[in-house]
Amino acid sequence: MRPNLQYIKQLANGSEAFENKVLEVVKRELRLEISSFRESLNKGDIENAVLFVHKIKHKVSLLGMEEGYALTAKFEDELREGSDALLGNFESLLRIMTMFLDSINTEK
Repeated sequence: MRPNLQYIKQLANGSEAFENKVLEVVKRELRLEISSFRESLNKGDIENAVLFVHKIKHKVSLLGMEEGYALTAKFEDELREGSDALLGNFESLLRIMTMFLDSINTEK
């Protein structure tokens, strides 16, 4: 499960400014969504936690992580059913995405 920029580059169609703007939005939103997911989970607000997993799933897709998308979709379904068995795997995915995004400099 390695993130990549292939899909974002395809969307940008050669526009580095557009690519950077998309990455900035993904970085900002992902941080907020991860924080809100964890907060909701800690409070036992599963319905809200599921909502944030769903939002994160779209970022996983943007970063071209097909296996990560499948994991997130399964975790979303299981969480909705009251199971957090995939929480560790999902947290690992979040770390991978965060590290990848942190390694990209969009300020030029």
